[in-house]
Amino acid sequence: GRAPYGAGGGSVDVRARGTLDALSMNVHVVSSAGTARGPLVGHFGAGAKSLEGRLDVSSVDMAPILNRAEWKTRATGQADFRWTFSSARINFTFAGPQVEGFGYQVAGVRAQGVYDPALLRFDASGTAYGATATTRATFRFAAAGRPLAYTLAGTFQGLDMRGLPERLSMPRLETQAARQYEFEASGPDWRGTGALSESAVEGAWLGAGTVLGMQS
Repeated sequence: GRAPYGAGGGSVDVRARGTLDALSMNVHVVSSAGTARGPLVGHFGAGAKSLEGRLDVSSVDMAPILNRAEWKTRATGQADFRWTFSSARINFTFAGPQVEGFGYQVAGVRAQGVYDPALLRFDASGTAYGATATTRATFRFAAAGRPLAYTLAGTFQGLDMRGLPERLSMPRLETQAARQYEFEASGPDWRGTGALSESAVEGAWLGAGTVLGMQS
């Protein structure tokens, strides 16, 4: 069957067939939170309830979808996911040309991870602020008396500190740096370390194995 719906400038078009145990759907959603379209399969009958599939998404903002202000995003690409309702757990992979979220912008993104209401974990790669990077990330969402906190660890290449976001308050030094990093933040406080391969800072060369540390 088909169930179109439109309100407030948005629209939802669902074409479904099958039973509640395995309901196949083709969906096309247009809303203020972005657009999404693709095939889904819902398991709504006896046993664990879940939804899985692949969606092509454009300019999607996850904040109103997950009802979490810190999830304000703008993501465009293709997402594969399985959402288990009882635990509110989402396993996902994503590939796309552009993602903005948590105050950062990344291009050429490839990621896979797991989301639940308190925690987000993912591995990802992409290009940001002139550097290519990989990361293993863990985000612990804000709760009563506890700010948003996260850790990132991975590799980078071609980093120039002059291109980093101003909100990090990094020194505007001309650099060509590469190798490994660790970064952690809790609310407005942050600290980071990097173990470099041969790199340059303001024209001065640093030998391989040099370790740098910074904090807010």
